[in-house]
Amino acid sequence: MSLVDAYAKEIRKQLRFHAVWPPQMPIRLGDYGKLTNGVFERTGTLVSTIKLREGAQPLPFKYSSTGTVEVSLSGQVEAAAGGAPLVSGTLRISFKAENSFLVRLAGYRIETIKNLDDIEREVKAMADARKWSADLLVVTTRHIAKRCTVLVASAAGASVDLGVEGEGALADLTNPSLHLTLRSNRDMGFSIVDAPEVTPFCSLMELRGWFDPELAPKHLAPGVDLLPEGSAEEPRLALVLDE
Repeated sequence: MSLVDAYAKEIRKQLRFHAVWPPQMPIRLGDYGKLTNGVFERTGTLVSTIKLREGAQPLPFKYSSTGTVEVSLSGQVEAAAGGAPLVSGTLRISFKAENSFLVRLAGYRIETIKNLDDIEREVKAMADARKWSADLLVVTTRHIAKRCTVLVASAAGASVDLGVEGEGALADLTNPSLHLTLRSNRDMGFSIVDAPEVTPFCSLMELRGWFDPELAPKHLAPGVDLLPEGSAEEPRLALVLDE
């Protein structure tokens, strides 16, 4: 299994998100495309005006796969009057397994589409005009980071040394005040460190309930049956979350 396949598979299984690869790939609400080995690939954008619903105050986010170990080295703490101690030093992150990874999102926030009814109507119209295939999905939620770090090991024993500056505990990667820089790495397959305004994950919706067997998606929603050709019934089409 490739590095990208393993990364996308675990993100999907453990977090129920879809991976955007590379994580810095620009992606917008209303983009549509296909999944290739679990990774979303954009093929177009809907023309409907998107109304946003933003999440609450940005939160810290960190996820590491099995086999990831963090070890702090050379941390130096200086007293700061009336506040948390200033921190500077080096944080080494070691990976015990091939394709193991760590994701750290500082200033993590969620953007989602508020006017899904408008999006559904546009997708249905495209389907009626035979401009929509059953394997297309729409980006309806973006998982965004003010600063994004993604580290993926290409071999067991891989490691990366990060420069750390900020306030708080040196090894607390959930602390959004810590700023990271890449100092050195060994056997790393992919590394981005504190990249600004990145959307590493997205949530997708697909149109289900097709009545034309040629357009039927591979996985139908529970309880939705294909209607036979020539049926007088109207097709039951709806945008549903891809799960």
